[in-house]
Amino acid sequence: MVNPRAFQGARKIFLTGEKEAYSQAVDEGFVPEAVVKIQHRYFKRFPIDLPDEVDPTPEELAAVDDEAIDPEYPEPDPEKMTGAEYEAAMEELSKRQRKIAFWKGQIKRWLAYQYTKDHDVDSKANGANDPYRALLYKLTGKEFVRPRVKTPCNVWRKTQRGAIEEKTKALAAELSVGKKGLAALRDKIAREMFSQLPEEERRKWRSTAEQESNAAQKMWEQEVTSPASTASEDRQRCILGLIRFMQPVLDLVCEATGWKASFIAGGPEPAHDGKLNMLSIHSGKMTGDVPLDFGVAKREDYKKLFIPIYGRFLKKCYSAEECHSRALKPEDSLSLEAIGLEAEGASLFSVEDFPGGPNPSTSSSQERRMISALEPELSAATPTSVPPTRGASPLAVHPSTLEPPIAPVRLRSRPPSPGPSHACSPPPQFPKTLSTSRSFISFDLDCLHCNGSSAFDPHHLCIGSTAFNEHILASEELLSSPGSPNASPPPNTSFSSISTVSSASEALPSTKTSSASGELLSSSITLSSLWHLLPLIPTAYLKRSGAENEAKGRTTRRSRAAEVVVGSVEPEVPAAVVADSSVPSWFSSVLSMLQSQVLDRDPQWMALVEKWAAFEAQEHYEEVDRLPSSFRPDVIGAWIQQSVLRDTARRQQDQSGQSQRKLGGIEEAGLNGLVSVLAGLFFWGCAAKEGQQTLLEWESAVKDCLVVLTQLTTSVA
Repeated sequence: MVNPRAFQGARKIFLTGEKEAYSQAVDEGFVPEAVVKIQHRYFKRFPIDLPDEVDPTPEELAAVDDEAIDPEYPEPDPEKMTGAEYEAAMEELSKRQRKIAFWKGQIKRWLAYQYTKDHDVDSKANGANDPYRALLYKLTGKEFVRPRVKTPCNVWRKTQRGAIEEKTKALAAELSVGKKGLAALRDKIAREMFSQLPEEERRKWRSTAEQESNAAQKMWEQEVTSPASTASEDRQRCILGLIRFMQPVLDLVCEATGWKASFIAGGPEPAHDGKLNMLSIHSGKMTGDVPLDFGVAKREDYKKLFIPIYGRFLKKCYSAEECHSRALKPEDSLSLEAIGLEAEGASLFSVEDFPGGPNPSTSSSQERRMISALEPELSAATPTSVPPTRGASPLAVHPSTLEPPIAPVRLRSRPPSPGPSHACSPPPQFPKTLSTSRSFISFDLDCLHCNGSSAFDPHHLCIGSTAFNEHILASEELLSSPGSPNASPPPNTSFSSISTVSSASEALPSTKTSSASGELLSSSITLSSLWHLLPLIPTAYLKRSGAENEAKGRTTRRSRAAEVVVGSVEPEVPAAVVADSSVPSWFSSVLSMLQSQVLDRDPQWMALVEKWAAFEAQEHYEEVDRLPSSFRPDVIGAWIQQSVLRDTARRQQDQSGQSQRKLGGIEEAGLNGLVSVLAGLFFWGCAAKEGQQTLLEWESAVKDCLVVLTQLTTSVA
């Protein structure tokens, strides 16, 4: 299968032929102009509408005229099309423009990479002050040599490139100078023109050249003495330079030792969406008529045995948040996949292509044995029934949107309804043969896969789910075991008290849980790894609990007291949001519709509308990008186009509003942003009044959206 990001066939042949022109442009200092010309000639031969896997015929390539006028692609006229046709045409035009921008960036980066590979660092520079610094510069592809002093003529000629080029072409035609002699002729003409300038002007250019030389010298010294950059762009540049950097080192090792050498490196690749990739480079070949290196001779065993092991190691080194934070836009970077590593003797593997394998890690096996050993005692200590929960989809929490706490969190709960108090049963005895290491307090690191495939994946872990409760229940038993060194909190550690007055299903929608998971909500646990679950609790239900603690004779501080009271306090109906005259007209119209009396001014709904209005104001009502339309009901698209929706369509939306498939990025403002989500909820709520069960599901969805919008509006503040 052809790599969609790499140049193949006739495209690669064409760009290879342009390497000389690019190299000349680098030497003469007009790289941007040369890149634009190469891009223009590329699209002349390979139109953007031509499929990437199709090459033009030799006759078609020979018939290309670089001087011919390019056809224009005007924007669609909304007056000559229906709403659906206009939207489809605009989407097609936008897709075409994005594709052009992507391939223009790929051409620019491919030329720069090829130039760096062909013009390696001068070996004489390796004897400079620090040989290790020279190796670092060789890895990054930068020149380690000290910058040259700029001459006044060279500084001046950059401002007179057009005039110099015009005289050069005229004189070259008169003297019949070939292409190879143009550079020398151009340099001669520039010096002659500079010598004819007045003395005062030449003195000014000498001063300018001296200032630029000093600035370049200072910048070079700063780069030499500073540590390696941690920016994603610079790291990607180093990743691309690994082969050029490591292959000579491996060859030298093999030559000096008589051994065979291999190099493997892996981690998040910024240009590949931050995904975990592995690169392997080998040196030294086996004997025989067809000598092969280790990577080729044992490729299948290498992929089957070694790559999964190293992949599991990488998954424990990098969290999903770190992988995502390093990602670059595809149009801004060139990936290892795009440069064609196989031709350079290296191999690229993706961790996602190799699952964890049949042999789990030692820590995971120990944890499963602990949970199995605890099951008999847990079944005896847990109640036999659990109150039913309101049915709704659990809210998924992405760790990258959350901030870690300053201190651990202590969770405790009271019975869901007033009644006679009962003595708490003693915690089950922890088996003496089992370890009580602190490492079992936090979630299994295997859940932090970049591809998010794990039973305890935090992306899908939520309060009330069986996976969540079983995992925390096992951790609680470890913490509360007698004689455990970690059973009590360390000194000088402040805790936040969070009390739940009713079942967890009142705080957030959840699925039905087992008896063991129900008991979890009435046990006292201390887990620092639970901080990322706190944003799941709506802030409307938070209140101070100092009075209650004082009544129990406990001292409490204002900074540590926070109580979650669910179901006992009815939130007040927020006042209607009033839009002033400066807001866009579309916002005023939508706000008026959302705050109409159709939904009886439901408190949760009005709070959601208020948060949405605050989010739009925070983003200045500007549309940076569109909310992805994947899995969006068709009726919402019709409402966006026509601003109307029939009752039958509302009922269809009611039926399709239960999809649990994931969408893309949602932090989008403007007419094509989160307003479509609120419109869908509005029409769903209008139809949900007909059934109590449907109304409960709608209320659950409103709560979920309220939590998300609360996070979006408070993250900036």
